[in-house]
Amino acid sequence: MPSTVTIGIYQIGTNILQTTKVLYLDNNTGTIVPLGDACFSPNPLVIRVEEGVYNGLTSTVLPNFSMGYYIQYQTCCRNASVTNLADPD
Repeated sequence: MPSTVTIGIYQIGTNILQTTKVLYLDNNTGTIVPLGDACFSPNPLVIRVEEGVYNGLTSTVLPNFSMGYYIQYQTCCRNASVTNLADPD
């Protein structure tokens, strides 16, 4: 998990960037989300989900825009277990 991420706040419909904000990973670490159930638990060395909680979003004043806004963040890196991409690595 990256220790910081930069999010963008955009207008819905126009996709115009209004501002960016930097968020910080709690405790500088993510946690592994348990997968499976009593019948099946996948090997966490092969398939796992890591969750990170980010904080630090400060107050932001945005223009009055009737359609609203959305927040966007993207990360890289998929692993080979993705089955609906030709080359997920």
